[in-house]
Amino acid sequence: QSSTRTLTSAEATYAATVGNGAYGDRAALLGQGLIDSVLAGGLKSGYNFEITETGDGTSASPYAYVTGAAPAVFSGVAATGTRQFTSDATGVIYAASATTSTAPTTTSGTPIGQ
Repeated sequence: QSSTRTLTSAEATYAATVGNGAYGDRAALLGQGLIDSVLAGGLKSGYNFEITETGDGTSASPYAYVTGAAPAVFSGVAATGTRQFTSDATGVIYAASATTSTAPTTTSGTPIGQ
């Protein structure tokens, strides 16, 4: 959950500065010093991370992104987690039961803290 929050914050900073409204992938966020090299690699603290960018910046297709995190192992005694996390430009982090080790590309689940 904390790395999802880090990515959400990094995306907001990136879009407000060098992105000129657009969001960045993990490599772009690393290049600006907004995330560390481990998170940029896509696997941190037993979770797989992905950023899905969409939109071209027009009113019909505004810039958007979803960050997703899923446990590398989601079942059994070696499980690294049992929940997946997603977030988008709203800043809301969602949690749901993990059913795969692939990071989700759309927001889903229950908002954390609400």
